[in-house]
Amino acid sequence: MSIKKNIFCKILLGLLLIVVTQAYAQNVAINNTGTAPNKDAILDLSANTAGGFLLPYMTSAQMNAISPITNSMLVYASDINCLEDYYNGCSCWQPAFCPCTVAPAAPAAPTGSASALSPCKSSTYTYSVTAVSNAASYIWTLSSGGTFSNGSTTITGPSITQAVTWGAVVATYSITVQASNTCGTSAASPALAITLTNATPSTPATPGGTAPVCTGASGTYTVTAVAGATSYTWTFTASAGSFTVPGGGVTASNSITVTAPGSVGTGSVTVKATNGCGNTSAASPTFTMSVIGTPATPASVTGTTPAAINTAYTYTVASVANATSYTWTIPAGSGTFSNATNTITAASLTQAITWGSTPSVYTISVTATDACGTGTAQTLAVTTTACSGVITLDASSASGDGIATFSITTTKANDLVIVSVNGLTGTFSGSLAITPPSGSTPTATQYTATNVTSDAALAIYWFVAPVVGKYTININTGGWIDGANYAWALTGFCSTPSGSNIINPASAYNNSGCGSSVSGLSNTLTEAAGSFAIGTFTNYWCNTQTNPTWTGLSSSSGANDSDDAYGFAWQAIASAATPTITASQSGNEGYGVLYLIDIH
Repeated sequence: MSIKKNIFCKILLGLLLIVVTQAYAQNVAINNTGTAPNKDAILDLSANTAGGFLLPYMTSAQMNAISPITNSMLVYASDINCLEDYYNGCSCWQPAFCPCTVAPAAPAAPTGSASALSPCKSSTYTYSVTAVSNAASYIWTLSSGGTFSNGSTTITGPSITQAVTWGAVVATYSITVQASNTCGTSAASPALAITLTNATPSTPATPGGTAPVCTGASGTYTVTAVAGATSYTWTFTASAGSFTVPGGGVTASNSITVTAPGSVGTGSVTVKATNGCGNTSAASPTFTMSVIGTPATPASVTGTTPAAINTAYTYTVASVANATSYTWTIPAGSGTFSNATNTITAASLTQAITWGSTPSVYTISVTATDACGTGTAQTLAVTTTACSGVITLDASSASGDGIATFSITTTKANDLVIVSVNGLTGTFSGSLAITPPSGSTPTATQYTATNVTSDAALAIYWFVAPVVGKYTININTGGWIDGANYAWALTGFCSTPSGSNIINPASAYNNSGCGSSVSGLSNTLTEAAGSFAIGTFTNYWCNTQTNPTWTGLSSSSGANDSDDAYGFAWQAIASAATPTITASQSGNEGYGVLYLIDIH
């Protein structure tokens, strides 16, 4: 009965406060009958049957959020069905009345995080308890060693969480919680044991994060959380420029986002963990990263040019530092990469291009890409032709023993290889041996010059090289040889050369003898469009023969032998349609044999 009287008195007192703030007269009546107030009352409420008095009501969360708050404030907490009274003595809400039938059960033991169970001295941690059915409030009690937010070792209120600020004495303490309502208070929960420590956190592991990081861009770095740590201190260094580190490098979490320097170089980061006892004794192991920008332009793009139409070739780009991929592009319609399009992106430094059927000059463009973007392009202009031939010349001299050795490397299956040998004594009656890189030994066909003087001979061999690679050719003439001997490898035919049509030689010679002027030595040959031509001139025993003059050919290379070197070889690619090729030679002395070889 005394509890109800106390509640009634508080209600009347609250109503009185409300009225006093609104009026300054005594003997105020609130009713629906017009009855005068009782002369002995400050506030006279009468409702008859018209209604009752309704207090302010809200949830417990809304109630706890009232600020500022006045001592003796009354609120009805609708979620726990309790009339709550604020008391300055504990800075907490106290249940004035809660309808109930029995006292609540004892709560389970309170809990906290791993670091909260072994906190550093002079630190603050939060603990929680599982809500108990029918509980209007919870009574939290510390054995000693710290205080709740009210500065005491005991705090009462509806909240199921409480913060504890621990003291400086290292020992083991306990926290218990009781649940309460107007029907009574439960027994205490099992105790939560708390052992204070004065130990600093352990050294963090190696951090990790954005690597490489782009110049001027943000990067995030993380370290495995350290037990008991309340903050982390990060240290960044750079070989060029500096990182922009927020908050002086101190974070509450085990992660930080920084801005990289504006200059390319290297960077590193270490981290220390901190709690109320101090920092780790040593920083973590160092994590290093590259600070990069967009990649440089590749130094070069290399590969075959000119190239045959409808044929695949491999091209190579120079490696670029930090590049993760390369984008290759050729003009639309010019050809395709391995993905059947005119562009491809891959990490490889090489790409195969199958050129199309339209001869032209096309540009290969290659850009390098890294984590920061794509650089500028390097290019290579490639000329494609209907019969794009490449002639490789190899010279080898031999004297005295009748043996000449050649080596020639082909670049395409079924390349044509031609060998020219200048003999000096007797009719050429030697043999040729071919050692291929792999596969069966190809069969050579010989053409031997006719009408050659008895002290000189010239032989020409040819064969089709079935596979790509280096071929070694050994010739034993059966007699004395000297001078310059040559091998040609012709690649890039529109179709594979075959049969007796490959060589169509014609000869011209002059046997004026040493000391006599040689003139009028000539030969004329009409070629098909785009075919190859090879000319060879041999002088014997006599010195200082001048180069033959060639007409109707687009390019030439070779050597003029003199001073008893006894040989000359020349090669060219016909450019015009069905050109007429003419060779003529004149000199101070000597004689020779001149050939044009038409390759179809």
